[in-house]
Amino acid sequence: MKILKKILVFFTVAFFATNIVLAANLKDAFDPTGGNSNNPLDSVAVEAGYDNTKSDVDPIIQNVISIILSFLGVIFLILTIYAGYLWMTAQGDPKKVEQAKDILTRAVIGLIIVVSSYTLSSYVITKFASQGLDAGTIGNP
Repeated sequence: MKILKKILVFFTVAFFATNIVLAANLKDAFDPTGGNSNNPLDSVAVEAGYDNTKSDVDPIIQNVISIILSFLGVIFLILTIYAGYLWMTAQGDPKKVEQAKDILTRAVIGLIIVVSSYTLSSYVITKFASQGLDAGTIGNP
């Protein structure tokens, strides 16, 4: 069991250390021109008929909400696996089985809350986008 913990810690540290090192050059990742003033993505967007002079907040908000809710979905998966592990290793102990059932029940309730919040936020953002509202006009009718 100790060796399993060591392996898990090693891979966790390796994963996060790699992401920290890769995140050092994020500034360059958002500059597709390499410092030139002609952005090839802007020219493609203009040719496709998109207006590249304004930036909407809606896609950014949707992406942030999706990332947060995806993270919560991963937490649900981890809790479900943990509850299953507890249940499988209970060896007939009613306390451990009850604990596993309790964790699983709470995880499912959490998943229902996450899915409903995603549905509600998606609906609200879609309604704001269809009415042409942006962050500056939401508070000022």
